[in-house]
Amino acid sequence: MPNPELSAEHFFGGEGGEEIAKEECDATISTIFESVLARIEEIKTETPPSEDIALFSAKMIKTRDRFPQSTTEGELIIVSFFGVGAEIKRQQERAKIQQEIKQATLRKEFQKRSELLDRIGEINIASADWQINAGRMIMMLEGHPQGREILQAFWQQVDSIHSAALPQKVGGLRTEGEKKARSLRNGILAPVTTIYIFRAMDLSTSFPTAHQDATEKIDLWAWREEKGRPKRALAIQVKTISHSKKPAEAKGRSQEALIRRSQSYSTLWGITVKPIWIEMLPVSTSGIDILSGKPNQQFIDEMINGDFSKSIRKALEIKNRAF
Repeated sequence: MPNPELSAEHFFGGEGGEEIAKEECDATISTIFESVLARIEEIKTETPPSEDIALFSAKMIKTRDRFPQSTTEGELIIVSFFGVGAEIKRQQERAKIQQEIKQATLRKEFQKRSELLDRIGEINIASADWQINAGRMIMMLEGHPQGREILQAFWQQVDSIHSAALPQKVGGLRTEGEKKARSLRNGILAPVTTIYIFRAMDLSTSFPTAHQDATEKIDLWAWREEKGRPKRALAIQVKTISHSKKPAEAKGRSQEALIRRSQSYSTLWGITVKPIWIEMLPVSTSGIDILSGKPNQQFIDEMINGDFSKSIRKALEIKNRAF
């Protein structure tokens, strides 16, 4: 059952927050970015991630926690940049635990297996929290005068730290680090690309909580803006594949968590929540920006004039096309 404290208004009523002038906000972001990037380079010199990713990650997190508090926008920069090392450490710990789980097959090892599964859950929630904040940072930087420079630096950190920490070749010419970094980029940017398409369809969106992402398989919420609470909403899981397909209502055992949680939210909030499975093209696809995940107009037009739009409008029971 979803957390009853997560009211519908938490997602559909807007997040609110203190408003500050755009010029002041832009200046704050630029200052924070320059300070964060300089400190990361110092940590790389002091503790190269190629030598000890655990110690490197610990220093990054310690520095993040000691960094002067900033605005919400500044905090997104701090959390996203300083969290790269910790994400790699989580990947390694997850893989190790998954191997231990496979080996814990005897009845007497049930308690150990249960504890390992709990730890996997904690890791997944922490990973989802970092990735959601990275997605928020990317959306926040849209229109910022240094936006592309900051995103370029962020993905360069993701790529370089992964390559340093995971240099082993895993089939072909790519290293494990390169493959993990590419997968991570797709995982963060796929919901962002979807948000841009929904915007063009005049639909509202919201990122999920980390718990919803990790345990309920919800990557994104979408709904049509109405007076008060919307009557219908979409709980969406987004996956990247090589060939995009039209969105479909979730079904089958592989999507059971998404289906079950959507039903729970329908009961809790008194609205219809549809579980939707979206398969989005990777950011290497022509038409999707590899830094921001933003699709170009041609890509958007193809989506809103084809099966993608039809499926979403059907799920939300939008009869007349309003875009």
